[in-house]
Amino acid sequence: MTMTVVWYDAKAGSTWKLDYDAGKSSMKTALTVTGKGDSQWHHEIVTVTDAVLRQGGAKGADFALVNTDAADDIFSLIEVHRGKSEKPVMLPPTDFKVFDKAPKPPKADKPDKGETTKVRKKDKK
Repeated sequence: MTMTVVWYDAKAGSTWKLDYDAGKSSMKTALTVTGKGDSQWHHEIVTVTDAVLRQGGAKGADFALVNTDAADDIFSLIEVHRGKSEKPVMLPPTDFKVFDKAPKPPKADKPDKGETTKVRKKDKK
């Protein structure tokens, strides 16, 4: 089973983990994450091969996002895929740049230096 977690990294040092039901007396940890505080959305992808998903976790959970500190964590989604999945098709770009300044308008076209403007005789009046 492959799980994808989309989360927002709001605070440096913030920690959380993803636990799942592996058929034992307690949940097993699939993933632990520590935030960098970069104010960006991130994707974490983990594959587990021993998940049983028989509602063996707290309150009958098959998996759980667990906050491991006092800081709040922000999540967008958890996607669960049976078997080993390929990389998700639609991931938002993570290599874009955000600029502080508004874009400048395009410059007006100027005639080339070699071009001359013809003036007709009746326009000279």
